[in-house]
Amino acid sequence: MQNNPPNESIFEFNMTDFDTVPQGQYIGIFKDVQKTHHDQWGDGVMFIFEIAVGEHKGQTVTRIGKPHASKGNATGKMIAGIQGSFTPGQKADLRPYIGMHYNILMEPTQGQKTRIAQVWPYQRQQQSQSMPVAPPTMPYSENHYSDDIPFD
Repeated sequence: MQNNPPNESIFEFNMTDFDTVPQGQYIGIFKDVQKTHHDQWGDGVMFIFEIAVGEHKGQTVTRIGKPHASKGNATGKMIAGIQGSFTPGQKADLRPYIGMHYNILMEPTQGQKTRIAQVWPYQRQQQSQSMPVAPPTMPYSENHYSDDIPFD
């Protein structure tokens, strides 16, 4: 016969300010890219990271973009951040990057949640070097536009 602990009632809870992690910069692990679909905006891809350190360690953060990459959309920016660069005509295979650590910048959305704004490779800094690692930038174009899917 197996001894099961008695059921424990829980009556007290703490309300947090965010359903996701608050706006700010974090260190996270690249976990996956999955297909997604929204009735209003159609097919997309979801980039999934897990916060690796700090108060929000273990929480999942995401960014959703279109199923194709371009310089001006979230998918192209995420691929460029994960690989370090991504140029027109280049193909991307993100499988080798799964499990790698990244700096993650979270931004607020209209729905009072947050989403990934930008990622770039995390580089451990030696104690004698205290200069922060700057995020990669996308080349500016006069025809720059963003076709991000406005998921919350």
